[in-house]
Formats: sequence, structure tokens, C-alpha cells
Amino acid sequence: MGRSALRTLYVYAFFGALFFERAVWINYLSHVGYSVAEIGALQTLLTLAAFASELPSGILADRFGSQKVMIVGHLLIAVYIISMLCNIGYVALILGFVSYGIGLSLISGSDQTLLHATNPEQSYQHKIGIFEAISILGLAISSVIGGYLTTVSWEAIFCIELITQAIAIGLLLLIRVNTCRQVLADEKKMTIKQSLIELINVLKSPKTSLIVITISLFQSSMSVLLNFVQLLLGDKHISPFLSSIIITIGFVFSAIASLSIEKISNKIGNLVSITVFMGVTVLALLSFLGNGVVLIVAAFILLRFGFEFVDTSLNVIMQEHSTDAVRTSVISSVNTLTSAAMFVETILVTWIFSVWNVSVGFAVFGGVCVMLTIILFCCYMHLIRKESAAN
Repeated sequence: MGRSALRTLYVYAFFGALFFERAVWINYLSHVGYSVAEIGALQTLLTLAAFASELPSGILADRFGSQKVMIVGHLLIAVYIISMLCNIGYVALILGFVSYGIGLSLISGSDQTLLHATNPEQSYQHKIGIFEAISILGLAISSVIGGYLTTVSWEAIFCIELITQAIAIGLLLLIRVNTCRQVLADEKKMTIKQSLIELINVLKSPKTSLIVITISLFQSSMSVLLNFVQLLLGDKHISPFLSSIIITIGFVFSAIASLSIEKISNKIGNLVSITVFMGVTVLALLSFLGNGVVLIVAAFILLRFGFEFVDTSLNVIMQEHSTDAVRTSVISSVNTLTSAAMFVETILVTWIFSVWNVSVGFAVFGGVCVMLTIILFCCYMHLIRKESAAN
């Protein structure tokens, strides 16, 4: 039963990541007459909604179960899709984007908890590698299809996405947890107040708090830079078409990184491999100071590979420091801190790009952030060694 549920969850990873409008939603809203300011306001509301609901969503998932919370999340995403499809007014879009932000938060973290609980005999590192690779593949495919569908029908994008969201919900409903384990889990469920107390106790641990900060800094800084990667490629005089190809290649190598985590970690050690690929990420960022399409493509591949490897590996460590009672809440704490950091870093990066050359700003900001991440991670490893020596 565990293996069957895991296979179903892998299929869900693909359909749950199919967001056909993600690469073209700005173009769509511009196409139907909304201004840049109105579009920007919608994105801001989405970000704020996601930020505000991250921690509550984790607590709800720990209290009521990941599957139920994820299903509600997909239903809220469907509200967003319908608001885009019908386009009955700006107020409806606001409701849709807020629903989207909350929906993403409900799914974020809950999917990892569900994956951790499914077929627990199997290595989580192995499972998350496959899960992430499939998700990235789904995102890449849907981006390409979404781009093509803009030449056919904008409405088709949202109609197809409604279908895939329904499929994702159906797949979640198919996943069955071991009955005995579920009964035991139900008996151990805590109140929301107890969950908060347990979460605080978990985060009080120096190791846990340090790894939370490390993940948040790395994830937020790299995510912000990747949001600006089209601007960077444009600064290198790379055409939009070639940029899209480079970005797609990056997705492919992200998937390869996810699949390689367990093998590489088993060979040289988890902590060592994380440190090595943090260094690779710094090297990739500094390479953007150069010119030439080949160098830029190589740098972007290294950046995507390094980011995916380190980010997923750090989250594996985070799982090890979590307890079943507040597992999703801990992940949501990371996501909350990451969202807050991204808000500040986006403003900072925008200012840096306005003052410096984009390539220089990209390399310097990214390099500094990853170096700080390395320092934090070294502090974490020092605590681990100190604890091991004491035992």
C-alpha cells in the first residue's frame, strides 16, 4: 500500500505543478487591458497573502492532516483560475490572487509532510529528489505548453489548468494512509495552542533555528535573483527566444540535481556535498561577470543545479530536526521567513540594479548572500560536531 501511495504521490507531483499560465499571466492581463500598476498590485497582494498564511497553513496541516489542507489549497487555486478565465472585473481578480496566495501556502510544506509520511521505510532524501524532479518537469512542460496556447486561445490555458487541478485533487483523494498509523496519529493530534507551543520548543533548538535561517537566506536570495534572470540575460544581449531556451535548459538541470542528491550525498557525505555545491553556486554567480553565450549558459546551468541541490538537501536536514506533530509548521516557519526576506531582498536588488550594472549587481548580491549562507552552514556543522563529540 505504501509503494502504491508513493507512486500516486509522484503522479500528483506532476499534475500539481502544471501551471500553464505562470510564464504568460502578465502578458494575459496586459492583453485584456490591465495596466502595469494594476498587475503589480495583484502580484503584491498574492505575495502578502502567501506570507500571511504560511504559518497558519502549517499549523492547520499538522492539526487536520496534509491531504485535507492540500485539497483546500487546490480548490483555492481553482478560484484564481476561474477569476482569470472569466475576467469579470478587478475586484474578482483581487479575490482570485489572494486565493491563489493562500492556496499555494496551504500546499507548500504540506506536500513535503505527506511525502515524508508516505512509505516511511524509504529514504526521504530519495523520495524528495524524485518528487522535486517530477515537479520541475511538470512546471517546465506546462510553461512551454502555456506559451504555445497563447497563439491558440487564452481561455484554453485556464480551462486546461482547471482540469489538471481537478486531477491533482483526485490523486490526493486516492492516497490512503495506513489505517493503524492514521488512528494512532488521530489520537496524538494536538490542539492549535499545543501545536504552537511544540513549534516554539522545536525552534528553540540552536541547530534548528540556525538551519531555518540558513535555508531562508539561501532560498530567498537565489529565488529573488532567479526572478530577475530574464533581465540579466537581456543585459547580456541574449534574445528573448534564446533566453527561454536557456531557462528551459536550467529547469532540466534542476531536475537532474534533484535526482542526483542521494547518490552524491551517499558518496561524499550530505554536509560535505551541500558545502561543495554552495561553492559551485558562488562560482556560477561570479561567472555572470563575464560575457559570451557559452559562459552564460554554463553559469546558469551551474546556478540552477547548485541551487536545487543545496535547497533540497537543506530541506532534508530540516525534516530531520522536525517532529511529526509540527513537521508542516516548521516548514511553514521557513517559508514565512523566506517570504519576508524575499520582500526585502526584492526591494534591495531593484535598487542595486538601478545603481550598478545588472550583471555586477547579480554577481555581487548573490555572491555575498551565498557566502553568508556558507558561514551560517559552517556554524551549523560546528554545532553538529560539538554535539557528536559530547556524546
